[in-house]
Amino acid sequence: MKAVQDGEDRVFREAELAKSEFQARQGEENSEESSEEPESRAAAGNAAAVEVQRRFNAARDAELPRLLEALKDPVWLVRRRAAAVLMNMRALSAAAALAVAALHDAEPRVRQMAFLALAEIETHSVDALLHKAASNESWDIGVYAAYALARRGERSAVERIVKEFGNQDKRARFTAAWLLGQSRGSVTMTETEGLSARVRDRAERGNIRHLASASLSNLAAVAPEALSDRVVTDLLDASGLENLALTRTIGKI
Repeated sequence: MKAVQDGEDRVFREAELAKSEFQARQGEENSEESSEEPESRAAAGNAAAVEVQRRFNAARDAELPRLLEALKDPVWLVRRRAAAVLMNMRALSAAAALAVAALHDAEPRVRQMAFLALAEIETHSVDALLHKAASNESWDIGVYAAYALARRGERSAVERIVKEFGNQDKRARFTAAWLLGQSRGSVTMTETEGLSARVRDRAERGNIRHLASASLSNLAAVAPEALSDRVVTDLLDASGLENLALTRTIGKI
């Protein structure tokens, strides 16, 4: 685990060092001039970004073999941490190994993190993999693939997440409620009405009803137009003295 963390630290330290060195060089050059035009500052900023990215990429590529090997470590915590680091690094060359982990790792938490990492790698091959995985019969593979697509702006598979509200496995329903609340970009009534139905269902577990309400609150903040009449009716029906804690959460929407 420490080796994986150390590898990530080395990459980001190199990027920070590149930035500091560039700023130091610019400071020396600027001290010789009485003024600097806005165009010059913009050009310097662009040059700095290019240099930082170049140094970051070089350091990342040096660490990739060790990180890819960590994805096969016998300890699942190490594999999950490696997937998280690869998510931050967004390396195209890691896509194939992450795909294997996302689809075949024995530990669900590793699979889920691998899908989140794949969401940050924007290539056609990853798009195709995620679309196919969203229809996988395994609920966790399906919903995390759908969520990864949504993070990339592709919401065609969001219904797969909503579908899991009908799953008898409480883990599937809990995960669906959480993932929908993390949505970004456009939000539709498909998501909000699926969540409000969970809030209204008095037979649902209390923690899932609360989570669904909190997720609705998140969506309402970014897309209030997605709160349909049905959503409002569901929330009003779920409110009451019998569950004051849930009613307070609903009141935030």
